[in-house]
Amino acid sequence: MKKRNLSLEEKNTSIRIKRNQIWRLFQFVRLNIKIHEEDPIFRKAKNNYQEKTKFFFSFLFKLAITTRFILLENGKIAGALSLEKKNNSIFVYAVGLLDGYKRKGYGTKLMNFTEDYATKKGRKFVNFSVLLENEPAIKLYEKLGYRSQGLGLTLIRYLLKDKEEIESQIKQTDNEKITFSLITNRNLIIRKAEFWWMKEIEVFAGKEAAQICKQDNLLNFDFKSHWEIYEIFYENTAIGLFAVLPSDLFPTIALFSDPKITWNIKWMDTFIYTLLNSSIDTQTNKKISNHLDSNNSFVIQIFLTHQHKDSLETKDNIVRFFHDQTEDRQIYFKKINIKSLKTNINS
Repeated sequence: MKKRNLSLEEKNTSIRIKRNQIWRLFQFVRLNIKIHEEDPIFRKAKNNYQEKTKFFFSFLFKLAITTRFILLENGKIAGALSLEKKNNSIFVYAVGLLDGYKRKGYGTKLMNFTEDYATKKGRKFVNFSVLLENEPAIKLYEKLGYRSQGLGLTLIRYLLKDKEEIESQIKQTDNEKITFSLITNRNLIIRKAEFWWMKEIEVFAGKEAAQICKQDNLLNFDFKSHWEIYEIFYENTAIGLFAVLPSDLFPTIALFSDPKITWNIKWMDTFIYTLLNSSIDTQTNKKISNHLDSNNSFVIQIFLTHQHKDSLETKDNIVRFFHDQTEDRQIYFKKINIKSLKTNINS
């Protein structure tokens, strides 16, 4: 194979990945905030001084329990990487480059370094969360062999515009097919939510991806004690559950369910109309159907997995929901199978 001739700039560039020590943690936090300043979570933290301070120390605590590295170009800081050891994987908590050091192949170097680190630590997988609007990063990760677990939740606003039509649909819906049962045992709620969430991931990314999520505790949805949680039955068979979440604007639920039955627009329509016809109320003690406003329009917000949302989109279907993907994230993963290390992880 013909060797590529290095440019003068490449020959004279020294790249090094160095461990960040705990006494330089404050510097590392500030570096990461600068790198990720366009991330929606970081932007929100700038709203006021109190939020900014709270976020800074929360972020500092999280980074303190990770293994931290900086990437140096000719002795100058170019990027940062923080890794968290899980049971079966290395989770990339944060990775990025400063402006001026992008599109130089350093992102690939950091990911290769991470895979070698995972190998040395006896982990079989690398996982990380990525903002879906960050298309350049996703293209890089997919080029390196990473694929989505479809783990992240997204928010859709389901639109119903005409009150008379809604009432007509409620009457026509076979409400006996879908029924709801309140669950109050928190441990049972967590087990059932995990079961259905894993079913959804399994359909999208396979059993191995679902197992990683469970074993490495990536299925992290915090069910609050004051939320009402309902199990969903279809023809007397359990097919999922949903949580009623507090919301000032619209009725809001989080849905985890059986992909074989629920991942289609027809079932979703039936589910929504059954919900409207039920006695389930929101935090304001109003039936969900009472949120029909004076303009005879109705919106219900639903948190569900990305792949469930995608299954509701069809070319012939009238648009039923609005989806804002500004803050959407997904977990990407890769199984590591490296016989020899590509980087010096003791740098």
